[in-house]
Amino acid sequence: YPIAFGMLGLAGINRKNFVLSSSIAIFGRFVMHFLSGIIFFADSAGDQHVVLYSLGYNGTYLVAEYVICIVIAMLPPMKDLVNRLQRTADLEMNR
Repeated sequence: YPIAFGMLGLAGINRKNFVLSSSIAIFGRFVMHFLSGIIFFADSAGDQHVVLYSLGYNGTYLVAEYVICIVIAMLPPMKDLVNRLQRTADLEMNR
């Protein structure tokens, strides 16, 4: 789990494109949770194939989480906040 949530740090790869960066970060998190499901939670799959079980389990909640986060982030007040934070970070880097 620490590696999966650490993948969210990939969101800083491209500060200019929030949606792209968030997509990369969530995809990285998905990959780590998917692998974790195969490696550590195979017993939970029951009669299902472990890969399909992990894909279905992790895919359903991470896709929903991704959509909710992007929708909230694109709301005008949040978009303004993200833009202000990016400008502040740019000013700090140029010092």
